[in-house]
Amino acid sequence: MSFVTQGTVQVERKASEPKGEISVVITPVPDYGVKHKEKDYIVLISASGPKSLVFERTTPFRVTDDHIRDILTQAAVNRTKIEFEIEVNGKEIVAVKIPAIL
Repeated sequence: MSFVTQGTVQVERKASEPKGEISVVITPVPDYGVKHKEKDYIVLISASGPKSLVFERTTPFRVTDDHIRDILTQAAVNRTKIEFEIEVNGKEIVAVKIPAIL
């Protein structure tokens, strides 16, 4: 099931990860973020209906697609606001929309 959120990204590449794979941490725009008991969370809304999920803001999401990886790396450098589509069962970003329509 796919969920969407909006924000900026921090991209991390580790030598221990498979070749070409990166981890992405999303900093949500205010409409997609919430704070509870001193912890920051990101809200993901179902792309197909009124369902939502909440993750800690520091939760890393995977990116294995070369094209999306390159887009997100450039967006991280430029601090560009992006809309993300995330396949939640694998915590993998499967699509991006630039610019995000807020």
